[in-house]
Amino acid sequence: MAKHNVSRSIPSLFHPENSARNGRLPNAAIPARIARAYNQIATQQRKLIFCKSQSLRAMEDFAGGIDDPIWPFYFRTGENVDAIEAQVGVTQTGNAGSGPATGLLLLTRISTSTIINLTNGEGRVTYAGDVTPGAAIGCSDIAHVTVRINGLVANEEYAGAWLATNGLRLAYMSVAEVAKPIADDSVAVICNPSLFVREGPIYAAQFADLQQAANRLWKHNASHLLSWCVNYEIGGGGDAITNSTSYVDVIPNNAEIFINTINRGTLSRPNSIPVRMAVYATRSGGAGTTADFRLFDGTNSIEILNATITASPVFSWVSGSGVMSGTPANWRMQMRTDNAGTQIRVGAWSLFQWEA
Repeated sequence: MAKHNVSRSIPSLFHPENSARNGRLPNAAIPARIARAYNQIATQQRKLIFCKSQSLRAMEDFAGGIDDPIWPFYFRTGENVDAIEAQVGVTQTGNAGSGPATGLLLLTRISTSTIINLTNGEGRVTYAGDVTPGAAIGCSDIAHVTVRINGLVANEEYAGAWLATNGLRLAYMSVAEVAKPIADDSVAVICNPSLFVREGPIYAAQFADLQQAANRLWKHNASHLLSWCVNYEIGGGGDAITNSTSYVDVIPNNAEIFINTINRGTLSRPNSIPVRMAVYATRSGGAGTTADFRLFDGTNSIEILNATITASPVFSWVSGSGVMSGTPANWRMQMRTDNAGTQIRVGAWSLFQWEA
């Protein structure tokens, strides 16, 4: 096993001498370049998971104390990913809290239902700026912070959200996977370019490593497709709500979201893009316990059916798998309840390409 330096850009896959000196055998320098390209993808190319901001002229506000979750998101880590970073702008609200304004970006591993950073202090921020209660907030009142959470497992699903105390307010946030400067070929998707020696032999096992890396990177490291959530606070009045047993739009007035799926298929299935979808929801009242959710483009749909929804005030994520077309389209997020007396509230929605 060895570690290899990686380029910040993908190297050219073509070598000026495509064949060995005898003119018949392939040149080992070519698969070496392919190995370095895969290593660059596996270490440097990372997914943007979430991006949201609010206007300084109309920033959301709420009372002091412990507040509801803010800006929840859901994602799946790619291969060779073990950390995320959040770039966040924080400020204090106009209310006077009982202590310092603090926030914690909680990250939960879905398969084990464990919060991975609850006790280690990662993802925590404190706002020490001086904002007079009731005063307008300007750019100089925003602290720009980077928080990092380590210890993630590759190819696993996670859910995140901010919990704020004493009126901490988020002005913006972006979340992305963290790149790595070194390629460690003890990891399954990392290749060893030094195995391919110019004018040297090429073995089937070496090509098997390239094939394994290509398959896993294509299936698990594709870009995130959709992260949507309510304006700010979950449960704070901005949630999408329905008690209809027929599908209704999460965003009213037939609002659509454009999703580009060009070049996300393969030669064998160019128009079948495997995806995962997750919805953050709760229910209240009536005898209903389940709900249906779908992305709908007017013809095709990606569905989560008969999902068991937790009772209010607790929101939880439900998820499912589907297939999208390789043709870009406008989609609408839609929901319905199983009982007209039961109200369904949706706070966030996520979609990403993934294949087992």
